[in-house]
Amino acid sequence: MIVARSVVTTGLTLSLVLTAVIFVTLWHEPRIWLHDMPQSFQDRVPPKSDREIALTWGYSALFLPLFFGVPIASTIRLLRRNPDLGFWSGFANAAGIVLVFGLVDLVLIDWLVICWITPSFIVVPGTEGAPEYKDYVFHAVGFAIGLPIMATTGIVAAALATWRQRSLD
Repeated sequence: MIVARSVVTTGLTLSLVLTAVIFVTLWHEPRIWLHDMPQSFQDRVPPKSDREIALTWGYSALFLPLFFGVPIASTIRLLRRNPDLGFWSGFANAAGIVLVFGLVDLVLIDWLVICWITPSFIVVPGTEGAPEYKDYVFHAVGFAIGLPIMATTGIVAAALATWRQRSLD
């Protein structure tokens, strides 16, 4: 029950923060997400400019530490407060947190906003009406491809948390 509570509360909190970051970046410059669109979509538009590449890296420098750091910190905290829990509880916590975000990203951002609503602020100039905006399967496949990253995050977080727990004993 402790792990489930941590997964839900931390996962939803992380999802809220990362979703805000994604929407701000989409509003600011949707082209920085070109790499997350189908190749046929990317082929219709000019490649990213140097400015857009720099923005991609800049936003990644904000996004990635949150995506990986929060589950790791949460798992260290969980195992520190509950020393009877072990590696697999830590794994379930961290992997669960990123899985919650992955599901929010898939269902809320990708399917609801991008595929179904497709607000004008996310449309890359020159791609108005492109069929790729409605490609639900592309996003589902992307989610499935991300599952090993979620599992790896869980393994790394659990290993770090159990190592830290043992080194403090």
